[in-house]
Amino acid sequence: MQIQYSYRAIDKEFHEPWQRALGNVIEHALKPLLDKHTKDSARLQIVLDRDKIKRQFLASGYMHLPGKKIVSVTASHDELTPLAQMLAQSLFRQAKKHLTDCMLRIKSSAKHDASACASSRCGLPQNPHQPPMRPR
Repeated sequence: MQIQYSYRAIDKEFHEPWQRALGNVIEHALKPLLDKHTKDSARLQIVLDRDKIKRQFLASGYMHLPGKKIVSVTASHDELTPLAQMLAQSLFRQAKKHLTDCMLRIKSSAKHDASACASSRCGLPQNPHQPPMRPR
């Protein structure tokens, strides 16, 4: 998994603590899920910003997953570590939801293909209005 960090209106003193806090949380929560389902095909873009009025940290995460899916989440907090945990939890939930849906679609498609293949091999028509397929 590739992680790209961007900053808006953030002092340099916060860059390294933010990367460390987010890296630790992602390493424990998100990386095992992504490694189980994808092989280095997930990209994560993180933008850290500061609210001008409330002076809270704002974080946005954009995760590019297989199947051309882009997950977008945001979180805000006064401190970096809880903010990193909130962002990672949101990303985990969205990634798990997407990957579960993908696995269900793949299984459903495989069952459909297997039944279509089996019926065509037996000479059974797939559609009652179509003649049987000829064996190859």
